[in-house]
Amino acid sequence: MLRAVIALLFVVTSPLARAQPTPPAMPDEVVRALDSGSSLIDPDARVVLSGEARQDAELVSLAGLPQPALRVTTRKQPHHHYSIEARVEASAGVRKGDVLFAAWWMRAESSRVESGEAATLFRTQRRVSPWERTLYGDAVAGPEWKLFYRAGRAPADIPADEFAAVFSAGYPRQAFDIAGLRVSNLGPDADLDALPTMRTSYLGAEPDAAWRAAAEARIDRIRKADLAVSVVDAQGRPVAGAEVEVELVRHAFWFGSAFAADWLHNNWHTDDARRYRDTMVELFNGVAPANQLKWARWEQNPDIALTTLRWLKGAGLDVHGHVLVWPGLEKFRVQDAKELWAAAQSDPDLLRQRIDNHMVDVLTRTRGLVKDWDVVNEPYTQHEFLDLLGRDAMVHWFQLAHEHAPDANLYLNDFSILAGNGLNKPKQDFMYDTVRYLLDAGAPIDAIGFQSHMGGGLTPPYRLEAILDRFAELGVPIMITEYDVDVPDPEVQEQYTRDFMTLVFSHPSVNGFTTWGFWQPHMWQPNSAMYDADWNLMPVGRAFIERVHEAWKTHERGSTDGRGRLDVRGFKGTYAVRATGPGGVVEGEVELGDGGGTIRFTLPAADR
Repeated sequence: MLRAVIALLFVVTSPLARAQPTPPAMPDEVVRALDSGSSLIDPDARVVLSGEARQDAELVSLAGLPQPALRVTTRKQPHHHYSIEARVEASAGVRKGDVLFAAWWMRAESSRVESGEAATLFRTQRRVSPWERTLYGDAVAGPEWKLFYRAGRAPADIPADEFAAVFSAGYPRQAFDIAGLRVSNLGPDADLDALPTMRTSYLGAEPDAAWRAAAEARIDRIRKADLAVSVVDAQGRPVAGAEVEVELVRHAFWFGSAFAADWLHNNWHTDDARRYRDTMVELFNGVAPANQLKWARWEQNPDIALTTLRWLKGAGLDVHGHVLVWPGLEKFRVQDAKELWAAAQSDPDLLRQRIDNHMVDVLTRTRGLVKDWDVVNEPYTQHEFLDLLGRDAMVHWFQLAHEHAPDANLYLNDFSILAGNGLNKPKQDFMYDTVRYLLDAGAPIDAIGFQSHMGGGLTPPYRLEAILDRFAELGVPIMITEYDVDVPDPEVQEQYTRDFMTLVFSHPSVNGFTTWGFWQPHMWQPNSAMYDADWNLMPVGRAFIERVHEAWKTHERGSTDGRGRLDVRGFKGTYAVRATGPGGVVEGEVELGDGGGTIRFTLPAADR
């Protein structure tokens, strides 16, 4: 990583010589939690500015405030949040499993974003490789002081001379102040659940926020259509008063989840696996094997993936394939990865051909079983293959995928486009420019994937909409491919999921929404599961079910009018329709699409 090589550190030595607004006292419960442990940060702690873009920032100390107090000014946004960091060095180390609790005040001194807010990403971490971290999460504040606090367990033994509290500053031009930073070690036996939990919020969470009415209007306009049901008798005459039931049984919009194919395969006959399969079929119309289609897993045992894909097809679940090419060394985990990479330095065609062979193998053997493919994943951070083979390798990969899976939708997928308060402008620009490059070069790219791993800096709905509007200019559909939301407040977690889903469902360029897992034992972010280990519904699950299977579910009953007709406006998708009249009951299925839908029933002659 770029941050692994830092030639110089700028040390804060002189205070800022002007009066600052003073934050209020911390709440008693926060102070009690801090005082229950040993301090890891001294008031006069050494503070340094680090990162390869530190020349585009300034760090000064602030006088007259609870110490340590500092201001970080970003003059130019770098490519990564960690390219500019303010590091507060610790006075003591930690042991793996120790409970840490941190609190600090933050305010925006200046900001270029429309909300007037400044952002940072806070964590405590080892300040050398392998960079183990905890208390990780975004913090966003406006001009007034805002208190932040969070708890977590130390991930490793880290000595004092390698341990620090870190504030990332690689964001749009801004300046933020930090005051009264405290980090305490409460020991391994402290109860995390008993510590204060900070309420998280976001702009646009208000019940009367302006974006809500506009989103609901768009949903009615773009996600619904008119369905006409006609009922006639055996002589073709309209039947008035026939009872009609219309039920949406499958959304046209993709609502899906990632799942653990290897665990499911190895535990197929257990009660949990049966519940897992039933939940997939009940809640989703599409799924994504989280790991089993990745290169190394595929080479180790393709039969697990193939067996699972065949079951999914039989169960009526579409599949989003993840992933064909992850073009970086961090995720290059095939058995001979090191030897292949070394040999490719003098003969790049070795790597080029190996990638092609892998793609052809996967695409050929899964043809007809996978609807969508992430052809290229995370090229912004995983780019060593592209550095060696050239940017046009991506064009070739898309063309090759289309050749061997002509009916599949082909995606470019990446993270931190919508997440992190939506402030990662360099990455957004890279994604936009890459899609434009692929289109101009003739690559058959069908859609863009925005992973959407949401953390403490919850991107406001109005900013989500603005980002989606920008990418809509490219004319390529967008899917939310890996949604999760990891915040400590369950109410906010549920509300934000509901609002996020509403906003993206309302956007005409979005074609689907996928969560990155649903059952807590097999989640990348367990806190964001839909169900816990005992299958109790969790906040994200409540929001998903309320939106998809209640608010956006059409299920109506009515009677035909004098024309023998019932008109229903419903969400687009597949409908089961039943009509009951004097001659008996008839049933049918109809697709409701952009142009609407019609279905005509002929009742059998009534018995005399």
